[in-house]
Amino acid sequence: VYLALYEMLSRTLLAEPSSWWSAHLLCTWMFAGAVGDAAGSVLRVPAEIVCKRSQTGCSGVFDVLAETSRETWLACWAAVLSRDVPMGGLQVAFYAQVHSALPEALSQMSQVLPDSLTDIISGGIAGAIAAALTTPLDVLVTHTMTDSNAPAERKGLPVGSDPVTKGPLELLRQGGSSTLTKGIGLRVLYYAPSIAIFFTIYEGMRR
Repeated sequence: VYLALYEMLSRTLLAEPSSWWSAHLLCTWMFAGAVGDAAGSVLRVPAEIVCKRSQTGCSGVFDVLAETSRETWLACWAAVLSRDVPMGGLQVAFYAQVHSALPEALSQMSQVLPDSLTDIISGGIAGAIAAALTTPLDVLVTHTMTDSNAPAERKGLPVGSDPVTKGPLELLRQGGSSTLTKGIGLRVLYYAPSIAIFFTIYEGMRR
């Protein structure tokens, strides 16, 4: 879904060479990637909610599906969109930018540098940068997904308050802004190789 919409939208926007989109390629790539990721989130959100809550021992798979209210699903979806839309736009934009610049930067090696290696390096750089920049959003998403059904008293919130909207604020109050960068190293280590592999396969199928 992500790449299909990205390809379709970016080609449509760039069809006219004199258009604003053609003059601002980075914005075009980011916009098309963000739209593609937003559409794909409809399929990812249920699986991610179940996965995160199961990993933290909150509930079993069927318990999560049964206990999660509509309001919580919507709140988690909004949280995922706030993380994945920027991530989707940034990673594909950085990838396209690095991929187009890398052969020139390595012009002396152009004869011996395989296309697949260019894909791997570009994907790794793009994945690392995008993952690092969206780490704060990922922390808030995880907090929302794992705590949105918990009693307010357990999280130190006033009784009757909305944990979905107040939880992240309480997280910042208790841990400070440094809380938002927790796990940044592991996130970069995870996404750099996975995005590299992702784009290498993608480019291989296009050739």
